[in-house]
Amino acid sequence: MGYTATVLGSPSVAPQPAPAPGPPAPPWPWITGGILAAALVGVAAAVGGLTYLFVYVLAILPGLPIGTALFGRRHAAGWVAGALAGYALTGAASWIAMRVAPGHAWPVLLLWGAIAAGTWRIGWRIETPWVALPAWTRRDTVALTLVLLLVPLLDFSPFRHVGAADPDGSRAYRAYFTMDFLWHTALTAELAKNQWPPRNPYVGSEPLHYYVSYFLVPATAVTHLRRLLGLEVMPTLLVNALCTGVLYAAAMFLLAWVVVPRAGPVAAAVGLVLIAASAEGAFALLDVWPRGHVLARLKDLNVDAIAAWHYNGLRVDDPPRALWWVPQHATGCAFGLMALVILAGTAGRARWRPLLLAGCALASATLCSPILGVAFSAAFGLGAVALAVFDPKTAVLTTLRHAFAAIPVVAAVLWLQATGATEGGARAVAFGVGGLARHAPIASLAMSLGPALALALVALATPWRLPRAALPAVAALIVGLGLYYYVFLPLDLAYVGFRAGQVLQMASPALIAVAIAAAWDRLLTRALITNALVAAFVIGTPTTAIDWFNAQDTGNRDMGPGFRWTLMVSPAEQEAYAWIRAHTRPDAVVQLESVTRGRDAWTVIPSFAERRMAASPSYPMILRPEFMQLAQEAQRIYAAGDVQEAWTVARQLGVNYVYVDRVERAAYPANALAKFDGAHGLFRRVFGNDEVTIFAVENGGNP
Repeated sequence: MGYTATVLGSPSVAPQPAPAPGPPAPPWPWITGGILAAALVGVAAAVGGLTYLFVYVLAILPGLPIGTALFGRRHAAGWVAGALAGYALTGAASWIAMRVAPGHAWPVLLLWGAIAAGTWRIGWRIETPWVALPAWTRRDTVALTLVLLLVPLLDFSPFRHVGAADPDGSRAYRAYFTMDFLWHTALTAELAKNQWPPRNPYVGSEPLHYYVSYFLVPATAVTHLRRLLGLEVMPTLLVNALCTGVLYAAAMFLLAWVVVPRAGPVAAAVGLVLIAASAEGAFALLDVWPRGHVLARLKDLNVDAIAAWHYNGLRVDDPPRALWWVPQHATGCAFGLMALVILAGTAGRARWRPLLLAGCALASATLCSPILGVAFSAAFGLGAVALAVFDPKTAVLTTLRHAFAAIPVVAAVLWLQATGATEGGARAVAFGVGGLARHAPIASLAMSLGPALALALVALATPWRLPRAALPAVAALIVGLGLYYYVFLPLDLAYVGFRAGQVLQMASPALIAVAIAAAWDRLLTRALITNALVAAFVIGTPTTAIDWFNAQDTGNRDMGPGFRWTLMVSPAEQEAYAWIRAHTRPDAVVQLESVTRGRDAWTVIPSFAERRMAASPSYPMILRPEFMQLAQEAQRIYAAGDVQEAWTVARQLGVNYVYVDRVERAAYPANALAKFDGAHGLFRRVFGNDEVTIFAVENGGNP
């Protein structure tokens, strides 16, 4: 289908005549849609989360009429926006229920039912969409579903190997790549306790300083359906990430499609960013090939950190890692992209209803991932100003009208600060040229995102040919670069690179699609853009291929840089964790020796036993010095030769149970651990098997 784009100068894509009527087209949308649905069901079944897939569908139902009112029932944007809105509304209902009547299912059902009844009664009656996008075609549906098939294809093997079983019954977890996932397991288990405010599962005396919005829906499902339907935390989170990945990729597709409503260029652009955005894998191949043993060298490689290691610059993770391990940030991107879809689709002429929904989308992005939410909000504002410039007579009024969308965002930021979710908020952020971005600033970014950014910059080479709808994507690119180069966290210098990289990745497909479409419509440049695309895929695909292989390679038992590549959980340890879950209170504090374990097994108690610890370095969050000091204090429980001293430290830290397995036995002499046995009134053995012993901390003989 051809279209005439409103551009800064002249049309970027020539209008094409409508095709003549022909024989009925094959039902390709139904075929590709059915394959996608079967693939999603297959992945959910493979990870043991098929039941939760049905729960997820129910969770998104309340938002569907909102999306169809916004973009129409016959447009994919309506269903994607509706699914995101439904997830946000169900999460809000879960949070309210957690506060009003913790532990009870009826408030969740009542609120969810009331919200769904209201949205369907009001929203489904709206037949004329508030945002009029170009007509959606069967070809667009086929292209979208084929692109979305990349999500289950990328997810299947890494997800299926989370907790893969060895012949002896041990469970294997790819330690480096599942670090985020194991942290999310601990966080979701903490939220599932339905205690407000939630506690830091690694430092139980501290409130939880983290943005929990993404995790509310799976945590609520586990809370109320664990006994009834057998929902467990890990399969639930994997299926939730799978569904999040679909919405994430769909939002990327839709923003690019609004800019260039042509299936082919958009599918190629989104596919490139999803699987071939980085040149790090190609660099790694060139580096190790002359030395031989290529596979052996690559399987012990964190390929997405090559640029950081080579240049000591910022790290940028590829989109597949957002699908696998940081779905909360992928959700933030999806919400932010849908706000930009509204802005691009209205060309800066939106009325109050779409603007309110755009603001709510940006607020939801902020609640899921604060830095990304603020970045997309800045891109929305910058894009709105840029669009207003082309209507000078109403520029001021248009800009002020779009500022209406900032109200929900400000409310979200205030809520995060009031609840302490951002652990210091703006005080943890520094501005200016600093951090790691000052090291090889061009070369590092080029290696991390070269294939994608190179083609995006082709579109910017002739800015007067850009469609006006591309301005929000250009704004996002500018904001992403500003975030990359001029913002950093002094306590975690690498963090901003991940989020800035995601903004740049999300902005790129729309601009790449512009470059592809414009070049394809000129015979002299068609071969050139084809060769450029092939080259970009050849350069970028090795990064995803290496990362995908390593993410699912639980057979790698080698030692990595300071930790083992695969965390093994033996049958005896599994038995101990099951005992803890079954025989201790949900708010019990179970302490192990976290300093010696380091990043190898720092999270086993919160993630597998689903109980809090009293002290840990708290690796998944900002590494506050006092957390390490607390963990070193907890070491005295094991190191002290005097059982009275060990008991005193345990009581001071609020420890209810002391955990001992092969790690503690290897780190401390036998007599240091023997003190726990026979210490009547101080410690009491409550569990023991061939590997693990658990001692309850007694009250010291006091009544």
